[in-house]
Amino acid sequence: MEKNSGQCPAGVECQVNYEGSSGGMEADGVVEAILGLYSKYGVKVTKYLGDGDSRAYTAVKKSISELPEEEKWEITKLECVNHVAKRIYYQLGVRKGELKDVNVDPTSKKTGIGGRNLLTNVAVKKIQSYYSWIIYSSEGDVKKMKKRIMAMCDHIGSTNQEPKHDECDPYYCKYMLAGAETKGGQDSYDHDKHFHIAPWVMEQVRPVFEKMSDDDLLEKTAHGKTQNANECANSTVWNLLSKNNFANRYLVELVVSMATCLYNEGRIAVLDVLSSLGVPISENMIKRCIAMDRLRVKKKQRAQEIGKNRRKKTPVDDDGQYAAGAGEYE
Repeated sequence: MEKNSGQCPAGVECQVNYEGSSGGMEADGVVEAILGLYSKYGVKVTKYLGDGDSRAYTAVKKSISELPEEEKWEITKLECVNHVAKRIYYQLGVRKGELKDVNVDPTSKKTGIGGRNLLTNVAVKKIQSYYSWIIYSSEGDVKKMKKRIMAMCDHIGSTNQEPKHDECDPYYCKYMLAGAETKGGQDSYDHDKHFHIAPWVMEQVRPVFEKMSDDDLLEKTAHGKTQNANECANSTVWNLLSKNNFANRYLVELVVSMATCLYNEGRIAVLDVLSSLGVPISENMIKRCIAMDRLRVKKKQRAQEIGKNRRKKTPVDDDGQYAAGAGEYE
């Protein structure tokens, strides 16, 4: 724009479509998308799956509230499970930092709650993964989530002298399974040989587990959904155009359109674009694109199979319908 003129020398060809701070760009984009769906197609978005940042959601609610009374509607904010699970990681890290100079173990001269067999970074990441698994596997049952989260806190803080597994799920707790499967029963289970943290440490961080099992928070994650699909689509864009470098509007729009084709249809979509531009398509080009798409799908399926095999299956009562070779049970 010319200095102090308020007019862009490009006139109607000006590429600027936003003015303001970079932090407000996402909020304005979400508002434009949601209100655009309503104004063009009459579609009302009633559930907003966010990443923990409430600015966009607040902006959407404010924009809807400014509509005429007969056009207003309610929109509910949902939370991405992965982003919520990150909170317990950071909050446990904060507690760890707050207590780094405090000696809470009367039997030791060591200060803090970090260190070997205590609240290490690896231990916090394990707790985060357990928290995510609880939400995914609880089938939207908030009470079950809350019970399992607090049971996890007790389970991790158990010792041979004071086992606290009364609320554990007998299908997954190794201590409970030891009572049914091993000859020595639960006495054969050695807490020191499994992932456990000193009880005095878990007592210090118990408020974090109580906070992360709040009913209102779990209600927002009961859907069990994430923003993985959005992140995957974004990654497809960034692979074509780095987000670290400047690009003009026309280039960004072109790349987003290409990424949308690739994300929805695969490499074969490129040939459709080339064909519409008059570029001759050879048989080798078709075979190559099909092979690339099949390889991508095969890798994804393989990764899902590996993840499925790593997860434990919930035992079910034998009704006589399952036999070897008849398929897996869930």
